[in-house]
Amino acid sequence: YETPPAIPRVGAVYCIYEDQRWLKSSLESVYQSCEKIYCLVGAKPWNGEGVDNSATLEIVRTFPDPYGKIELIQGDWPSEECQRNAGLDLLESYGLDYCLIVDADEVYEPAELDGMIKFISLRRYVPAWRVKLLTYWKSEQYRIEPPESYRAVNLLRVGKVRFESRRE
Repeated sequence: YETPPAIPRVGAVYCIYEDQRWLKSSLESVYQSCEKIYCLVGAKPWNGEGVDNSATLEIVRTFPDPYGKIELIQGDWPSEECQRNAGLDLLESYGLDYCLIVDADEVYEPAELDGMIKFISLRRYVPAWRVKLLTYWKSEQYRIEPPESYRAVNLLRVGKVRFESRRE
């Protein structure tokens, strides 16, 4: 008789700026599956001119968080990979096993996310996982068909890999 592997401790990292349209739905979709959720909000966008991002900050600040999982961190990162690596460092200092990389417009089915987390517990030697995403345009009424071929990195083994270029 073998003892089943422990479920990995997973934390989410959001790198956001002015992203309020799907953010609440995204947070709702990962809240139960993650032990910690870091919302890293840039003082300015990685490219282009800054805009008012107070609505994004308000969503994070007022999101129901009965377990104290969400931490809002405001900073000034020069690039996407620097901001994402800062999130990895936070998860490592918190003692978590995996990083769920979530963009503010990504919404997971909670049961599928839990299934992914259980699946990776059986293959901890894999440092990074990719997932095929369904892409919607402007609303949940319009999905891009056929699905895009890009597979986004969505789960990383904390302490094993770093971002080198955007989400890669």
